[in-house]
Amino acid sequence: SLPYRVLLSGAVTAHEITTMASALALLLVRLHLLGFWWGDCSLSNTLFRRDAEGFAAYLVDAETGEFQKTLSDGQREHDLEIVHFNVAAELEDLSLSGVLYPGMEPVRAAEAVIRRYRRIWAALKERQLLDPKDRHAVEGAMRQLHDLGFAVEEVAITIDGDTQMISFQPKLVAAGYHTQRLREVVGLDAEELQAKRLLASFDRYNARENKLGLPIQEMAKQWISEVFEPVINRVPDHMRGRVERAQMFHEILENRWYLSEKAGYDVGLEVAADDYCTEILPLRRDSGVDIVIQ
Repeated sequence: SLPYRVLLSGAVTAHEITTMASALALLLVRLHLLGFWWGDCSLSNTLFRRDAEGFAAYLVDAETGEFQKTLSDGQREHDLEIVHFNVAAELEDLSLSGVLYPGMEPVRAAEAVIRRYRRIWAALKERQLLDPKDRHAVEGAMRQLHDLGFAVEEVAITIDGDTQMISFQPKLVAAGYHTQRLREVVGLDAEELQAKRLLASFDRYNARENKLGLPIQEMAKQWISEVFEPVINRVPDHMRGRVERAQMFHEILENRWYLSEKAGYDVGLEVAADDYCTEILPLRRDSGVDIVIQ
């Protein structure tokens, strides 16, 4: 896990800043749904871990927080006022120190967290009714939910009995659902989005290779030995530990897609892994420690 000062004072992209804001907003939504009033929501009281193309956020200081049966709108708004002030102040401090990401405005960044929170909260609380014949509206609704971080399996889609309209209702699945499934099936530990990506890779492998109907646990062992470990083992010894294994595998899959699109054919995992180690990994500092390339 990394504190925000390490992340935001390094070589980060605008997309990474956006996903950090989204992670913090989602964390606050989850806490509020549980009836937890934080009271001191801030970047300083949050740790971030890379999770596939985004980040996962974790509360690390709950001294001021308290659980209630449900939170009133006023209590939620109070928490939002606190997070807006704290995030803006913390980023302003980084800006004055000269280490903030260039072009990043502290107040606007704090407002982005609030906007993201409100969009997620509204999506969870307000059911959408759409005409099933209006494909553009249906696709737009699905894209909006996807932008908020909801996968298809996390959205309940039903036909309203009275109006025959399509009803969209996102479901905030239990935190760690895919992480737990990956651990149970494959035996690997990963963050939630990483786990979803690794499970997708395994599911494709299982569908392609399991001609004899072997148990899923047996196929998982084969996937580990034939796909996952060979890819990770292509990383030179002196560069290991820079990026977590699950995150690295995800990024190599992404690199494979990018290289294949550029080449016009599937370059394969070995080529993607070698290119990743040469072109991408040397620039990464997830561990916060410089690694000298020999």
